[in-house]
Amino acid sequence: MEQRESNQNLLTAGDVSRALRVDLKTVHNWVQRGFLRGSRTPGGHLRFLRTEVIRFLRRRGRIVPLGLAVEEPAIVFIGVSFATGVHAGAERHEGVFDALLGFGSRWCDIIVVGLDQFEPSRARELASALARQPATQGIAVIGASSDPDRRRAFLAGGADLALPSLDALPDAIDFVTGRETNCELYPERAPRPSGTFNRIPAPLLAAGAN
Repeated sequence: MEQRESNQNLLTAGDVSRALRVDLKTVHNWVQRGFLRGSRTPGGHLRFLRTEVIRFLRRRGRIVPLGLAVEEPAIVFIGVSFATGVHAGAERHEGVFDALLGFGSRWCDIIVVGLDQFEPSRARELASALARQPATQGIAVIGASSDPDRRRAFLAGGADLALPSLDALPDAIDFVTGRETNCELYPERAPRPSGTFNRIPAPLLAAGAN
């Protein structure tokens, strides 16, 4: 929690209340109902990742307020060779295991995963694990594969976006960080399990979505 407390992309309940122009009680109600996920400090105070609040807004088709967007996101690439200048300082790992080992000791806002190294069932398990683990939940998760089965499985596990190619990555990053985006994203709403709240409806880039 010390690491998260020092991260500039963490928001207090008051920050969220002011940014979204709602009563503080509304923010706490969202948390209690499972609509908005936050963590608590040792003193019991709520903290929210900007990416999680942006996910909450995107899910509902609401505009991300000025000042809430993540302007310089820290990105970790896993199993992806991407050298076209999306944040030259981004970390890159060949395998998931090596990347996951570091999440408890450093911070990132976005995880980008090359899905071609996984069978569809494993892609779904990975997305689900990233959504569940305290060190990674709330972080925006983007997958990339030309295989629609892998993309669908990754989204079904709780990932934010699945791209048919890395050409769409800059727009996808803008989408999950709350910045302007010119790409067309179509939400595919999966049935919500009773008593739970999905992280985000499964959006796919229009190109290659089928």
